[in-house]
Amino acid sequence: METDPVEARRCIMNLRDAFEEIKTSSERNGDLLGNYVTANFMLDPSSGKEIPLRSTLERELGFSAHHAVHHMAMAKIIALNHLGLHSEALPDDFGRAPSTVHSENSSNLKAREH
Repeated sequence: METDPVEARRCIMNLRDAFEEIKTSSERNGDLLGNYVTANFMLDPSSGKEIPLRSTLERELGFSAHHAVHHMAMAKIIALNHLGLHSEALPDDFGRAPSTVHSENSSNLKAREH
């Protein structure tokens, strides 16, 4: 997936289909996003032991979306500095945390009001 664009696309399409199934199933059977899941985290690399933490599907999807912004920022840097992509080819807020964009927009609005 990391080196094969065809495989990466297949994985993305599978994810899209899984999200669609969650949506469809939730519409039929009630909200699935609140279901509990176990998220395992390795906090000590020397032991290799993972710690299970109780979470919800909704929270983990939110965390994944938030973390994806970090990866988009790295992809943007690579694309602009090494692949020749021009910044105009991407949305202004690509790879920027929504909270940062919101804060800057609020600051700019306040500055214009004064």
